[in-house]
Amino acid sequence: PPTIKSSSFYGLNQVPLIVPQGCKEAYQSASYWRSFANIYEGGESLPVGTKLEVDNIYYIVTNAENKSVEVTYKGSSPNSYHSPYIGTINISDTITYGSTVYNVTSIGENAFYNSYELDILNIGSNISHISKYAFNNCDNLSMIVVDADNKVYDSRNGCNAVIKTATDTLVLGCKTTVIPTDISAIGEYAFVNGGESITIP
Repeated sequence: PPTIKSSSFYGLNQVPLIVPQGCKEAYQSASYWRSFANIYEGGESLPVGTKLEVDNIYYIVTNAENKSVEVTYKGSSPNSYHSPYIGTINISDTITYGSTVYNVTSIGENAFYNSYELDILNIGSNISHISKYAFNNCDNLSMIVVDADNKVYDSRNGCNAVIKTATDTLVLGCKTTVIPTDISAIGEYAFVNGGESITIP
């Protein structure tokens, strides 16, 4: 391993350290590198509960065997940051951390809490669960698009909402949502962020 100083990675010894395959033991025994609590080889799945950051979106590993992650909040608690997610957020089907590819399968409780400056949300095709509290205090959310290949949710007819396809239940709306005529139910906290007007079809 390269030579480092005790302060080279100051304050980062709790983040996952991904090293080349076959080098894990060398890093675990090397001066100052050994202070990292979590050292993994490239291609190795991280343990359940490990928090990751990729392209300014935060994830937590939910299934190490299947390499699945959930979108989560920034910091140690939902209140750690004011408006942690801003502008346009694209939740992709997969992420790559180190050299390991993870499937993004869910959006966790309070994941986008207090993201007052979140404007546009694009949800990928692998998302199969969205917590009912995931988008509390996202008052300026104005556009929601679910990937057309998603088998669980949809945003039919450009409605700017998330609909559970199997039950025709609207689970997340925003201030520009147009409620489709074929909706059979509106879920808990679906319009927790309010709206400019409500029209029932």
